Amino acid sequence: MGAAPVVAAEAALVRFLGLGAVVAVLCSCGQAPVGEVALLRGKVADSEQALESARTAHAFALLADGTLSVIGEGTVEHGRYAFVASVTDRPVMVEAADPNGVPLVRSMVDAELIPRAEVLVQPLSAQSSLQAAVLLELERAGCHTNDIDRAGLRWRLDDATAQRLKELAATDPLTAAAQVHALALAEQAGQLSLRTFLASQGLGWESWRAARAEVLAQLDGALLSGTMAPEVAPGRLQLALDQIDAQFGLDPEIIAYRELRTVSASRAALQSLHAAGFAPAQAYERQLAISQARQSAASLNTLLTLGRAPSAVVQQAGTLNAVLQRDVASAEDEGGVVEAFAQWRDAVRGQLVEGRLSAGLLESWLPDFAQEDLMTGLLGQLGGFETELDGQLEMVARSSPQHFNPQTISGEVSDAWTSFDFEIDHAVQQVAPLNDDHEAAVVSLLIHSQSSFR
Repeated sequence: MGAAPVVAAEAALVRFLGLGAVVAVLCSCGQAPVGEVALLRGKVADSEQALESARTAHAFALLADGTLSVIGEGTVEHGRYAFVASVTDRPVMVEAADPNGVPLVRSMVDAELIPRAEVLVQPLSAQSSLQAAVLLELERAGCHTNDIDRAGLRWRLDDATAQRLKELAATDPLTAAAQVHALALAEQAGQLSLRTFLASQGLGWESWRAARAEVLAQLDGALLSGTMAPEVAPGRLQLALDQIDAQFGLDPEIIAYRELRTVSASRAALQSLHAAGFAPAQAYERQLAISQARQSAASLNTLLTLGRAPSAVVQQAGTLNAVLQRDVASAEDEGGVVEAFAQWRDAVRGQLVEGRLSAGLLESWLPDFAQEDLMTGLLGQLGGFETELDGQLEMVARSSPQHFNPQTISGEVSDAWTSFDFEIDHAVQQVAPLNDDHEAAVVSLLIHSQSSFR
C-alpha cells in the first residue's frame, strides 16, 4: 500500500520528464521486429519501487521528426528483461511499464545496436529516466545524442537530482518538465565547453567519446550481473574515465581542470535559467564541489612532482587529498563542503598568521626558489583574483533567460577561467627571483591548488 505513491511519482517522472505526454508513438505493439535485430538485456534497478510493478518493456527509436517508434518489446520477469529489437542508427530508449501499460522507468541505450549482438542497458531507475529525458530534449534541440558525452552526462545528472525532480513531477509535472528542459540547455553548454577544451588539447572527439562509451558498457555489465553494487558505481565510473583520459595522454591535472570547467559552464547556464524560475536550484552543486576537490588535489600532486618533493611529503599529501575528496563527496550541505576545503588548505599550506605560514605541509617542504615571503605575497593576491573570477561567473549566470544561448555562456565561462589563470601566471612572472619557466610553473601550481571553494 505504501509503495503506490512512489510508483505513481515514477510514472509521472517518465510521462512528463520523458515528455511521453507530448510525443507521438508510432507502430502498434505486438508487431515483430523487422530487418536485422539485436538482443537488448537489462533490468529495473533493485532500489526502485517499480521493480515489483514492471511487467512489459519496449524499445523505441527516436526518429528525426521527434516521434518515438516501437522497435521491440518483451516481458519483465522479476525485474529483468531480454528481447530482440530492430537495428537502427537512431537513438534508442527502453521503457518498462506496469500491467496497464503505464510507463514507470526509462533509460537510453548507450551502446550501438549491432546485428545479432547482445546490448546491455543501464538499469532502469529514476536517475536513468532523468538522463533519458535530458537526452531526448538535446536531440530535439538539434544535438544528436550520439555526439553527446553520455559518460559525463551520467555522472553529472546524479540520483539526488533525479529524486528531487521525481518528487516535483508527482505534484507539479509542468514545472518538472520545464526544469528538465533547463537541465538539457545546461548540459548543452557544458558539452560545448567540453568539446572546445578537448580541441585545445588536440584530441579527436569521436575516438575519445567512443572510448568513454565502452566504459559505460562495462559498468552496465557489472551492474546487471551483480558484481558491482550501485552505490560504488559513480566512483568506479570516475576512476575508469580517468584511466581512459590517461590513455589519451591527459595528465590528472588537465583532466580535473577540464571537468571543473565543464561543470562550471553547466552550472552557470542553469543559474541563468533559474532566474526565470524554471530551473532546479541545486543541480550540479555537488558535482562542482567534487570537481574542484579533484582539481585542487591534482594541482598539488603535480606541484610536488615538478618540485621534486620528498616521498614522505608526497605520501602525506596523498592522504590529505583523499580526505578532502572523501569529505566533499559525503558533505550534506555547502557548509560541510566549505569546511572540508578549509581543513585541507590549513593542512597543506598552514594558516596565515600575521603574514606568515605556519604548521602546514608546505612549511616542511618548499623549493629554495619558493621562499615563504614570496608565497605569502602571492597567496595574498589570490583572494583578489578569486573575487574577480566570481564576479565574472556571476555576470554570466545573470544573463537574460530571454536571450539564453548555450554557446555564448560556454564561451563566457571559458573566458572567465582563462582570465583567472592568466592573472595568477602574470603575478608569478612579476615575482623575483624566479629564474626559469620550471620555477614559475611550480609556484603557479601552488597558488592554483589553494583556490577557495566556489
